[in-house]
Amino acid sequence: MTAFAPGTDRGRPGTATASGEEAYPSPLWTNRRQGPGSSRKQALSWAHRFCDEWGVERFEESVSSADPDGLRLVRDRGPAGLEIAAGEYGFVLRDFTELLGAVGCLQADVTRCGGITGLLEVAGAAAAHHVDVSAHCAPAVTAHAFRGVRRLRHAEYFHDHVRIEHRAFDGVTEVRRGRLRCDPDWPGLGLRVRWPDVEPFRVDAQGGADGPARRTASRPGAR
Repeated sequence: MTAFAPGTDRGRPGTATASGEEAYPSPLWTNRRQGPGSSRKQALSWAHRFCDEWGVERFEESVSSADPDGLRLVRDRGPAGLEIAAGEYGFVLRDFTELLGAVGCLQADVTRCGGITGLLEVAGAAAAHHVDVSAHCAPAVTAHAFRGVRRLRHAEYFHDHVRIEHRAFDGVTEVRRGRLRCDPDWPGLGLRVRWPDVEPFRVDAQGGADGPARRTASRPGAR
């Protein structure tokens, strides 16, 4: 999968797409994320251009997730070869149920939607509507959590997330032949914090009643 994100110039989102195609001339699957700032007509216009000119197959957040009618419009009036996806900003179950019937694929981020319990609720609602679920961000957590999602479409694999995960944890899943492989010998999420490596990033801000709230990153068992 190759993903393209728009630049700051909302009037020229095609520029970012064109430059991305030069870097990845033969993507296996091309994804385009628009962001929540576009109007319905802008999104519909770009949907046709993305599909016709660049062969984009998936359009995320074509309009804001707060506008399910707009997402439905782009899905129903956009090109047949372009799937509309949304949901990565969902926190509670209602955020997702309002999108069912408006998108072709529902996105869910296990670090936002209430953890594994919340994710399974979202997955159940999606399955009841015959909609697949796409895993958003945090691949080290996603690989384990989404093993319980029956209609899993795929998992996003961001280089910046993976870089940080390898720096902070042991047991990070590796991609093998396009799949994230979980180690069955590691319990839970299969991760162990590399405390010496993350210690320089510890935040320990202490203040009084009028000062900032205390935030301390502590390992299990620390007192």
